[in-house]
Amino acid sequence: PFLLLKYIPYDSKVKINDEVFTSGFSEYYFSGIKVGKVIKIYKEKNSLFLKIWVKPYIASCGFEEVIIGK
Repeated sequence: PFLLLKYIPYDSKVKINDEVFTSGFSEYYFSGIKVGKVIKIYKEKNSLFLKIWVKPYIASCGFEEVIIGK
């Protein structure tokens, strides 16, 4: 029931409860659609990236991949 964000830089300023939105870099989804809320952030010691779990607002929204941007 959760989404896993990968390849988020280790020094990212993401926080618990941040909202995740669609980027608009897709032919299928407009930008700014609310996807979910960050519920967990895991920082591995030997990795350049974070693992971020997101609780989706919709149980089955059909997303397979998303791009995170600011």
